[in-house]
Amino acid sequence: MEKRRFNPKTIAEAPMKDQMILEETQGHCRTLTLNRPEAKNAFNFELAAAIPAALTRAAKDRKLRVIIFRGAGGAFSAGGDIKLFQKNLKTSDQAFRKISGHLNRAIQTIAAMPQLVIAAVQGPAYAAGFGLALSCDLTVASHMARLSPSFVNIALAPNAGSTYFLPRIIGPKRALEAFLTGRVWSAPEAHALGLVNHVWPEESFESEFSAYVADLASRPTRTLTRIKRVVAASLKNPLARQLELEKREIAASSLSRDFAEGVNAFVDKRRPVFRGL
Repeated sequence: MEKRRFNPKTIAEAPMKDQMILEETQGHCRTLTLNRPEAKNAFNFELAAAIPAALTRAAKDRKLRVIIFRGAGGAFSAGGDIKLFQKNLKTSDQAFRKISGHLNRAIQTIAAMPQLVIAAVQGPAYAAGFGLALSCDLTVASHMARLSPSFVNIALAPNAGSTYFLPRIIGPKRALEAFLTGRVWSAPEAHALGLVNHVWPEESFESEFSAYVADLASRPTRTLTRIKRVVAASLKNPLARQLELEKREIAASSLSRDFAEGVNAFVDKRRPVFRGL
């Protein structure tokens, strides 16, 4: 069966200025587009609050298999809104607690929701935008993307889960140096370090990403959820507990209709058609 090709660019071509996040659903995929292009999708109170709300809606929709995060206007996110910070210098601690609270809820929702969440990074992903990109299950980038934990450049400690994810991906010493210097990585450098899964040229990014999403969306949904859960647990579980979790999850997955379809397709020498059952 031919995979339905997903067009992740549709929503970015018709921005609506009164919405902080644009939501577009195609088949089993939903695209969430950060929609402050005039500010390179920097997080103000409204945008930060809209992210966990949009994710919660997506998590409840069991027809969805893949959720995509991207930014409007050629940037993923420049991080926090510095103009907002300037206006709130006297109460900056309250402003940061509020925005961080919204982002924390978003990141926890990404980790808990059954769907795969993919960050599609074009342009800058800096500071809290960098943290949000790392918090997604998978991260892809165009060749011109730039990623940076740039908090120190305005004398800020990191947030948005960046101190959780970055040391686990590249190691604590490299992560510490990156935070201390505000290191900026090109997309190829980020790929070499394991920060992003794929890098595609700008001119072919949409077609490559579309094929990537279509492939993931065609796979057995419940098994993808189990894999996401088991891999995440491996970062904190001791060996014995992880082995027990694997035993439980592989046994449970073998009861699914998709498993039966996979086995029968293999024997019949045909491509399986998974239905998320």
